[in-house]
Amino acid sequence: MKEKAVFILLILALNTGAYAQDYALDFDGVDDYVDMNASIISSTDNWTMMAWVKPRSFSATGGWRCVFYNGDDSGGYGFGFSGDKITGLFGVTAWHLTNQQVPGTDQWYHLAMRRSNGTVRFFLNGDTLNYSSTTAPLTPYANRATIGNMFSADHTTIYADSSFDGQIDEASLWSIALTDGEIREYMVQGLNGNETGLAAYYQMSDGSGTTLTDNSTNTNNGTLTNMVTTGGGSDWITSTVFNDSQADGNWNTTATWRLGRVPISSDNVRIGHAVTLDVNATVNTFAMDPSTTITLGSNTLTVAKTSDIDGTVTISTGTLDANGNFDATGGTLTFTGAAGLNLAGTVTSLGTMSSDNGTVTYDGTTQTVFSDTYNNLSVSGGTKTLGGDITLNGNLTINAGSTIEMSSYNVNIGGNLIIENGATWTKGSGITTFNASVSQTLTDNNSSPNNLGTVVVE
Repeated sequence: MKEKAVFILLILALNTGAYAQDYALDFDGVDDYVDMNASIISSTDNWTMMAWVKPRSFSATGGWRCVFYNGDDSGGYGFGFSGDKITGLFGVTAWHLTNQQVPGTDQWYHLAMRRSNGTVRFFLNGDTLNYSSTTAPLTPYANRATIGNMFSADHTTIYADSSFDGQIDEASLWSIALTDGEIREYMVQGLNGNETGLAAYYQMSDGSGTTLTDNSTNTNNGTLTNMVTTGGGSDWITSTVFNDSQADGNWNTTATWRLGRVPISSDNVRIGHAVTLDVNATVNTFAMDPSTTITLGSNTLTVAKTSDIDGTVTISTGTLDANGNFDATGGTLTFTGAAGLNLAGTVTSLGTMSSDNGTVTYDGTTQTVFSDTYNNLSVSGGTKTLGGDITLNGNLTINAGSTIEMSSYNVNIGGNLIIENGATWTKGSGITTFNASVSQTLTDNNSSPNNLGTVVVE
C-alpha cells in the first residue's frame, strides 16, 4: 500500500422514518471488511460519503484506519482516521488530514466527506471542520468499494494496518454534493432509500448472514468477509447510535425507549411516538418524526448538537435549549405559557411557531435571526444579523454584550424595545416600526443612545 492515506469521510448516520434499524457491524481491526465487489460512484463527480462510527482504538503509529473506500491502493477516494485525526484520501497520494482529533474511543461520531466542484469539505457531528479546503483533481477508478478496509491494486489483498477497529452504522454514498443542511438532517433523521442522488445506503438492518443489503434502490449489496455472521460473538450487534422511542409514554420511563433505558447525555434521541418530558433531560442530538409529539410542560430539554423537528413540540413554562443547529421544517412549536426556546446555532426553520406566548432567545456567538413572527425575542452574546423582516407581538430585548444588525430588513415591534447597557443596535436601511395599539416604551440604558435608523410610530 502506498503512504498511508489519512482520510476521513464523516459518515452520515441515517435511519428510516420508521426507525427499524437495530443493528451495527463490529470490525476487529485485523482483517474484517465488507466488499461491494464494484465501484459505486465516479471519483470525478460531485459526491458525499457518510457514516456513524464508534472507534475502539486508533493506530498507535498514526496509520490509516479505513471506514469507507471507493477504489484500491492504485487510486480512489475514501475516509477514515490517521491516528485519532479525521482524514480523507483522494487519488493515489492526495492525503487530506483535517487535524481534527475526535475526543476519544468508544463514542459514536457522525462523519461526512463531500466533494463539490472539486472542493473537499469534512463534517464531524454535522459541523463543518476548520479545514483548508483543497481542490481534488481525480481520475475515475473502476474498482471496488469497501467498508472497514481497502484493497491492494490486484484486488486480492487487504491491509491489516488499514483495518478499522470498532463499530460502523448507517453508511451512505451519494453521487451528489449534499448541502450542509441535508447532511445535518440525514445525520439524525435518516433515509427512505429513494432520495435523489443516493447511490448506496447501508442501514445495517440485516442482523445476520454474510450479505450487507443496500437499502437504496440500486442493489449495491456487500459481502461480509472474515467476519462472524451468526451465533455467539457475531459481528452483527445491537446498534446504540440512536435511542429511539418505541412506545407512547413518559420520558423517564424505561419502557418508552428501544435501548431499555432512559436517555443519557451522550444519546442521539429520536421520537416516533407521543412522549411527555417528566424530568429535566440532556441529550446529544434530537429528532422527531412527522405526526409525533413531545410535551415539555415545565421541564427543560437540553440538546447539545443538532435538533431536527418534524413533529410537534408543546411547551408550557419549560424550555427547549437547542445548542446546535436547529431545523423545524415541517414541524410545529406551540407555546402555551411563558415557555422558552433558546437557539445557539444556525436556524434553518422555526416551522409553524405560535407567536402569542413564550420567548425565543438567540444566545450563540454569531447568528442570523430567522425571519419570522415572534412573541418575545431576546438576543444575548455576540452579533446577531437579521436574516429578513421580523415581527414582535411582544418585546424585543438586546442584552448586554450583544449586537443586533438590521441590515436592509424591517423590525415591527408590538411591545417594548429594551437595549441594555453594553448592548448595541446597528441601524441599516430597514425601518423600525412601533405598531401597538397600547403604550410602548423604548429603553436604551447606554450613556450614548443607539441610532435606530428610520423609526415609525403607528
